[in-house]
Amino acid sequence: MVLVGLGADNRTRRMVNYLSKNGLDISLITFYAFRKGQEVFLAKQVEIELQEKDAAQKYSYTKETNEESLRRLAEKIQAIEILARITELIRNTLTSGYEWPGKTGRSFSFLEKTEEGRPTYRVYLSLYLDESWPNSVRVFFQPRAIEAAEDEFKNLKGKYKGLADAKHGGLYIRLDKESQQLDDFCTDLENLLGKIEAGWKIKQTQRERD
Repeated sequence: MVLVGLGADNRTRRMVNYLSKNGLDISLITFYAFRKGQEVFLAKQVEIELQEKDAAQKYSYTKETNEESLRRLAEKIQAIEILARITELIRNTLTSGYEWPGKTGRSFSFLEKTEEGRPTYRVYLSLYLDESWPNSVRVFFQPRAIEAAEDEFKNLKGKYKGLADAKHGGLYIRLDKESQQLDDFCTDLENLLGKIEAGWKIKQTQRERD
């Protein structure tokens, strides 16, 4: 994906830089216009390129390469076991979910429809690894996931103090593989995922009726 325009603001640069760092094949190119007499000249400037590329060709970010990058990160921070455990739990519980790996985590989505009626996948929860937090995985719940199982999330917030509000909406919790609460949270997470999927199905049924 290439974004081309006559200049770009800082918000656009931050967005493209974030997407590029997290595995999306995206670049930002801007043009600056100069006039000389009756002629107009355009100067191209590549502001953001792929974060990783071979000397001869661009690196291809596919599901397989993302899996390999994620595996190496998990190995580096000693989080292979806990990442595999939570991933398998989500895979086995969200029977309608769609999984996509990134370089630093995984996202799990459900198929929905836009206001125009087009099908689209929307992320409900994600797993993230961070070099600053070895031996652990962060689980992030999107606001739409909370909406789908509102009562269940209220109960969990009272039970787990580590379940905190995220900066841009939603909730997250960091799970350490040595934590005593890991087993309890995995049990509650399995129940929560079932409620999220049930809430998503109800929402889809209501939309179809409308």
